[in-house]
Amino acid sequence: MIDKLVLRCRFKDESLPLDIPSLGIPYEGSFDEVNELSYLRHPWESIPSSFHGVAFKVQDYSQGYLGDKEMGAWVLLKASPAKVSQGHNLFGSDDLEECALQIMKPFFHHYPWLVDHLDLESWTVDEVDITYHSRAENEIQATQFIQSLKNISKGHTAARGGYISTVYFGQKKSRIKKIKIYAKYLELMQQIKSMENKKGLEHILALYTDELTEWARGLVRWEATLKTRWFERRGQRTNLKEMIANWDAKKYWEMATKELFEALEGQTMKICNDNELHEKLRLKYEAVTKTGRKTYIKADNAYKTYQLIKQLGFPEAKRICQKASFWNHVNMIESLGISLAYLQNLQTNSAHIIPMTRFIEVCFEEQIPPFARAA
Repeated sequence: MIDKLVLRCRFKDESLPLDIPSLGIPYEGSFDEVNELSYLRHPWESIPSSFHGVAFKVQDYSQGYLGDKEMGAWVLLKASPAKVSQGHNLFGSDDLEECALQIMKPFFHHYPWLVDHLDLESWTVDEVDITYHSRAENEIQATQFIQSLKNISKGHTAARGGYISTVYFGQKKSRIKKIKIYAKYLELMQQIKSMENKKGLEHILALYTDELTEWARGLVRWEATLKTRWFERRGQRTNLKEMIANWDAKKYWEMATKELFEALEGQTMKICNDNELHEKLRLKYEAVTKTGRKTYIKADNAYKTYQLIKQLGFPEAKRICQKASFWNHVNMIESLGISLAYLQNLQTNSAHIIPMTRFIEVCFEEQIPPFARAA
């Protein structure tokens, strides 16, 4: 699927120099030394749609404000096509033309008069996130896999940073490409929890059915962020029409991730199976959301801490975890009759050693759940 898309379109020459206020676009500016308003600019704004907004900004270099920048002015659009069209990005289209239209429609609906000012042949793709998933048995194994990835290094492929359920490859500010691998279910639960604390999002929360969230369990998302230079270095112009004519999302994604998958060949990882403990935590610390949905976030997080202790040892797990959360999880585990002494001496000898290739099999035919395909 295309998880994020950034598009750019140039203003016509006759529209320059650009007068932002006359275009009905909200702007801000600063006062110069004689107290006159100068350097008018358009901050990022969110154009509403039925579900999620489209980020919109006018980038104006037509009056030479930024010195060596190319003279001209553009509109920039940035959004997740899936979120705009269906309210979530658990799955979605990888068709570039379809995704481009999904984020253009709210823009032209909100600013229809800008059509006459834009060079519509100049639309380009500035950045695109192409995402596919593989699957672990559950979110705990997915997280363990992510943790194992943080030790991978081969050639220019080396892991960096990330949260417990996320790992990144590539320079943080790379102008070519970046790769992000993460456990989707844990991110999803955090997003739902955040939305439940905000008003006006009931129509979006209703989309996250039990069937949909259960399907997300164990998903390992492989997100490749590809920028203009990445395509240009491969002889591909980023004009939108040309990109649509030559678009092959799966091929680009495979090219971008090839080195990483090669680095994973022959690698193994440890998987600890303590299903009984996990089920006991879920049974005791089950909660119910405001919408009546059962949630096991607290239990799952405590179990995740238990697995960290088992893999890394008590001192190292304690060091890398947030202090209050760590001890809260330890107390939850102790409440099931497991002593602190046991946790402090927990060994990893009982862990199973399995190949990483089990977690990197991406089936392109199974990127959309059966119940959505049937619809």
